[in-house]
Amino acid sequence: MMPGLKRHPEWQPTPGHSGVIVQPMRSVRRAGTSRLNPIIGITAEVSMRNEAIEIRLLTAADVTVLDRVEDGVFDNPVQRVLAEHVLALRNNYPVVAVAAEVVVGMASAIVYSHPDKPLQLFVNEVGVADRMQGQGIGKKLVARLLELARTAGCTEVWVATEEGNRAARALYASLGGKEDDERAVVYTWRFGQATTTGEGSDA
Repeated sequence: MMPGLKRHPEWQPTPGHSGVIVQPMRSVRRAGTSRLNPIIGITAEVSMRNEAIEIRLLTAADVTVLDRVEDGVFDNPVQRVLAEHVLALRNNYPVVAVAAEVVVGMASAIVYSHPDKPLQLFVNEVGVADRMQGQGIGKKLVARLLELARTAGCTEVWVATEEGNRAARALYASLGGKEDDERAVVYTWRFGQATTTGEGSDA
């Protein structure tokens, strides 16, 4: 997992927010070994690091791409029903970094709108497998989201990260992001345990 790039699990975009913000978020867990094939070990790591990195915007037809994901990219194992739901939504922008047919990085964003404001894009999560860090993958993923935002007609893109996460702040600043002067406070409403369909339950 790329340090400082994962969002707080309860963070949600604030209606009418303006600009790119950097806010306190949770720390990031360290990933274990790859779930793909532990036998290939060091050979696979060296081969994958030397493989060309492809940045792809996923569509509903690409759900099988998420069948092969390196540890540390997502917080939890990908569930097919949730992946299909995410890829079917037109305002979702899921981009992945692929090396040797394995997803080694991802970034997700949502285009949202208001009746009194132009389109904005909220960067929800960015994650890179531990063994693939240091190659600029996170920067390439976010840069791709910025391109997509421009194409979609968005006037702003914003993202949040921990105030103490220097790596994330340096990444966003290197792409031209500007920190907001005002710090935000996050509020949470919980509606029970989520199901595999992405719906909440109060039971």
